[in-house]
Amino acid sequence: MNRNHITTRRRVAAFLSAAALGLALTPVAAMAQAWPTKVVRIVVGAPAGGTSDILARLLAEGMQKEWGQPVIVDSKPGGAGSIGVNDLVHSPADGYTLYLRGQRDRHRDSARGQGALRPVQGSQAAG
Repeated sequence: MNRNHITTRRRVAAFLSAAALGLALTPVAAMAQAWPTKVVRIVVGAPAGGTSDILARLLAEGMQKEWGQPVIVDSKPGGAGSIGVNDLVHSPADGYTLYLRGQRDRHRDSARGQGALRPVQGSQAAG
């Protein structure tokens, strides 16, 4: 495969991921009309300007229009994504901090045979 074909596949994958997340969030927004009532933050464990950051900013723009609340993207690069995960784990468990996990994180974790995110006692999945 040439480099352009791989880049195109990544763009398509990013678009499909964004579309899937949008569809997944639609029922949640319909059921919980009182949420969000304050700023929502998306933590990205990658540098600003990268694919994950761009995807997060596109999602944030759509969420902000849909919810009528500010949605900010907070890039936390370094440590192969662990700095962003650490920020997420130490955020209040109120549902206003989201984490966008990049493709790079998935490949790194599968190479190690483990996942970066571990269940924390007292934490809950959104939804």
